[in-house]
Amino acid sequence: MNSGTIRKARLHLVSALFIVILLAVACGGGDEPEATPTSAPTSAPTVAATVTLVEQSESPLSPIATPAAQPQSPLPAASAAQADAPVQVTVNAAALTFIREQLRAPENSMATWQELMTTGKLLFLNIGAEGQQTYLVDASEIPRPLFPEIDVAVEAMWSPDGTQIVFTGNDEKQGYKIYLANADGSNARKLMDEQPGYNFRPSWIPDGNHIFFMSNRDNNLEIYEVNVDGTGLTNLTNHEGNDSNPNLSPDGSTIAFVSDRLGYPSLFFMDADGSHVRQVVDEKWRPVWPHWSPDGSRLLFASDHEGASHFYTLAGEGSEPQLVTKDAGDHIEPYWLDNERVIYATGYGVAWDLYVMNVDDGSVIQLTDTPGPSERYPSWIANQ
Repeated sequence: MNSGTIRKARLHLVSALFIVILLAVACGGGDEPEATPTSAPTSAPTVAATVTLVEQSESPLSPIATPAAQPQSPLPAASAAQADAPVQVTVNAAALTFIREQLRAPENSMATWQELMTTGKLLFLNIGAEGQQTYLVDASEIPRPLFPEIDVAVEAMWSPDGTQIVFTGNDEKQGYKIYLANADGSNARKLMDEQPGYNFRPSWIPDGNHIFFMSNRDNNLEIYEVNVDGTGLTNLTNHEGNDSNPNLSPDGSTIAFVSDRLGYPSLFFMDADGSHVRQVVDEKWRPVWPHWSPDGSRLLFASDHEGASHFYTLAGEGSEPQLVTKDAGDHIEPYWLDNERVIYATGYGVAWDLYVMNVDDGSVIQLTDTPGPSERYPSWIANQ
């Protein structure tokens, strides 16, 4: 295999890495569990806010002083409609200290952090010495792991109304299952009692009443839909190939997903009921992590078409993917903040940090810069 071929395979090795480690832990090996069963799968409007920093004496972290003036965010300003409804928010200063000191946030990212915290709530995966845990970041408290009672808690996603979280968990190393919990991390429980095989990569359907996930329970990767109460399980793909990474358009009509049913990984669309399956990009793209913008006008996905893993947008069926990212590193796991910006992970191999990018102009803000732990799988939702 020549060096060009090795480089082209980077993205799918990155996608496989998380799943492979899961499987290793489920089988009793190692402290860094990420997994795959069979072949490796391919995986809110901003509100203007007036920010007040306060010192909380009960915090175990040293408080930071209130700055005379807040730094100006380099990101686009809120729309006029958003600016008409400012939200008075009190930010826990110790939380910002944690972000500066523990997440090593660059100083030029603090305005962006404050925006994310005062206008919504952020989930992200931290992979470090204490294992793999999903952290919650908002304006009211120090970032904390939400599910410490579960050995591994990863791939967390907010429900559309922000009241629930779906995630992949491995409790007592009994295999990866889909879990549901309240927004504060309480009442974490398995979505279904019976979850044979490996079940992972959950995502919400926009109505908030159904959940997609992937499973190898039928000896290959299939996409399933289930009601939020754990009933009504349906195999949407039912194909001998490996189907993965479903994401439903905001209008509820079209599922984007990745499949190797043609002998190579490609991007497909299907109707919401699993019918009318069609390929939307050709063989060269090798896409992963498709994600619709909130207004449904474009689909973002990652591809190693240019060598490294970069993001591309697709305006619709029949259109040509457009390159978005221009900086170095592999770009993975995008999540739209609004119709212009995404939050995502960038890194090399096992070292990952979080970034925010404006998809229209390519401008980037680095949010974390941790030398040891990695931050991945961001999910953000606006205050409601």
